[in-house]
Amino acid sequence: MKNRRNRLLLLLLLLLLCSTAIWYLFFRTVRISREAFVQQGITTVKGSPEISIWDYSAVDGDTIDFYFDGKLIFKSLGLGDTAVTYKSINLSKGEHWIGIKAINEGFNPPATPHISITDENEKFEFDIDSWKDSASGSWLIKVE
Repeated sequence: MKNRRNRLLLLLLLLLLCSTAIWYLFFRTVRISREAFVQQGITTVKGSPEISIWDYSAVDGDTIDFYFDGKLIFKSLGLGDTAVTYKSINLSKGEHWIGIKAINEGFNPPATPHISITDENEKFEFDIDSWKDSASGSWLIKVE
């Protein structure tokens, strides 16, 4: 009886350990610090903006990681001439930031994703430069 109870307890402990490992490896949210990026500009918007990313000039094989407020949104995003859009929902007033980390700079370094931020009234466009083995670029967004 005692041996059977010990086996059951061991099985439950093993299941708990396995589920914790699966959560840690696959479902946790990865965040990165803003200090790891070089700020390249500031844009002030009203409301929650829609952010679009694409390769504006020559499509040369740039691949990036796209972060918003330190949270990885797009991993290994290959930039093409078609925009990929991230719609931020219910952003609080204050400062938020975009981070771009180059995975591949393409044929013409650095990786230069073109960013378009559209708020309730205006559209802002700019490039963020990011180097694979050096500085990653960021952009500050102030929400009013």
